[in-house]
Amino acid sequence: MRITAAITALLMTTTAALAAPSMSECRSGDAGQAVASCSAVIAAGAGSVSDRSVAFALRGRAHGVQNRFDQALADLHRAIEIDPQNAEAYQFRAGIAIRQGNYDKALPDLNAALSLVPTYAAALINRGFALAKRGDYLRAVTDLEQAIAMEPMNSQALAVRGLSMRLQGRTSEAIADLDKAIRIAPRYLFAVLERAEVRIAMGDLDQAIADLERVLEVSPGHSVAEQRRQWALAVKRRPVHVAAPKVAAPASGPVQVAATARPVAPVAAPVEPRSAGKPAPVAAPLPSALPTPSVPLGRPASSATARPATRLADDPIAKENDPKAILAQGEQRLSSGDVNGAMIAFNRLVAVAPKDPVSFYGRGLAYARKGDLGRALADQDRAVAINPKYAPAHVERGALFLTAGRLDEALAA
Repeated sequence: MRITAAITALLMTTTAALAAPSMSECRSGDAGQAVASCSAVIAAGAGSVSDRSVAFALRGRAHGVQNRFDQALADLHRAIEIDPQNAEAYQFRAGIAIRQGNYDKALPDLNAALSLVPTYAAALINRGFALAKRGDYLRAVTDLEQAIAMEPMNSQALAVRGLSMRLQGRTSEAIADLDKAIRIAPRYLFAVLERAEVRIAMGDLDQAIADLERVLEVSPGHSVAEQRRQWALAVKRRPVHVAAPKVAAPASGPVQVAATARPVAPVAAPVEPRSAGKPAPVAAPLPSALPTPSVPLGRPASSATARPATRLADDPIAKENDPKAILAQGEQRLSSGDVNGAMIAFNRLVAVAPKDPVSFYGRGLAYARKGDLGRALADQDRAVAINPKYAPAHVERGALFLTAGRLDEALAA
């Protein structure tokens, strides 16, 4: 009897152990399985305080992958409340803010993660990404170079440094970083899409289209790649250049961090694809009294080409009445980095040709270059109201929504 009872007890203990939730399952790369397993770990209430905090953090990360941001943030707040020393929880919460386009909100969490684990490569990469998006290129490159020094084959660090170089107009350095990132991770779509952006900025449309088609082969419903491909093909077909919409790296950010108990190098995560189907091709604009400005928005003017700011008081364009002459001046000034001068020209163009969508489209480009996304969007809205089939304004509206992290509106634009 005693032997039978002992065997029965052993079997019950073994069965319970087998049925117990596993932290390794909680770290599953499959978001649905991770949510279920982490929920079981949390419900069981077993393990240390650190384990419970990790379970909440990993479940929050999995909710974020599934775009359930409210649940993700609730879990990540709880993880930090349980264990304020959980560096991953800060990093994951910053990732949600980055995906929502809120880089200022992401930075304190990234700083906290790095204060706890100074060699946390994923946090360095995400902080470099957030800083680059805010225009703080020097600090961004410092973080990224630290990450690359620790992990020379980290494709995300190289790709984000490529992004930072593109935003500074340093195209040859951007291409070098992105080429290396793609050699390391050929299916890393963030890097391929970034390289397409650099090639657009360089005027190499054939190679840009090849990169965009490479993205679409892997992710057929990728709306940003399809939008950019349609624009590039339209430019190749039409003799009049159409301004490239400003497409920054998607707000989802470049990094999804591997779910582990300790921070390790992140697993490559491609840009989020659209749920299904390719968007309709961008419609060609109706004829306009003015040609569309051909100012590329993918990079700022370098200091070597930027002109001194023009003042209204001594600017002859403020008295010009020829719309084509005003447009030519606005376009030239914007491309050379004289944004204030471009604003004077496009304000004059709006006064002289208020019924032409190009007037508001051009001024919207200038507002976007100044970083005033609200007024930029208002001008593109006005251009679309004047001519609902004016494709460049639709494309620029979509790009502005993407920059602001308003993905649903970007897809509808």
